[in-house]
Amino acid sequence: MTPQLSVIQHMDPRDGNGTQSVDRALMLLQRLGAEGRTLAALVSDTGLNKATVRRLLLALIRAGLVEQDEARRTYHLGEQMQVLGAQAARRPGLMAAAGESVMRLAQVTGEAALLSVR
Repeated sequence: MTPQLSVIQHMDPRDGNGTQSVDRALMLLQRLGAEGRTLAALVSDTGLNKATVRRLLLALIRAGLVEQDEARRTYHLGEQMQVLGAQAARRPGLMAAAGESVMRLAQVTGEAALLSVR
């Protein structure tokens, strides 16, 4: 699992709490990551059956959240994920809180100052 995984990694997607499909779809998105995954790898990683994983992937493809590389038979995060990420990045957060301090640091030192979050 990648370090970016959130609380979803601790949920059991087999729980019948009414949001099972959503939990499973989010788990798949997190497992895809930057390098993408094959259907077999996603089935192995999640413990879900192949038909369920395929059905969820097709729904995520329709939403633009996942793309399939048919030549390599792998699934990757889709372009719509970039759109959502850009929208999330615009909300107030660390940059709003630290922006003034970073600019002041650059002015005082005469050097470039960057804020980086892993």
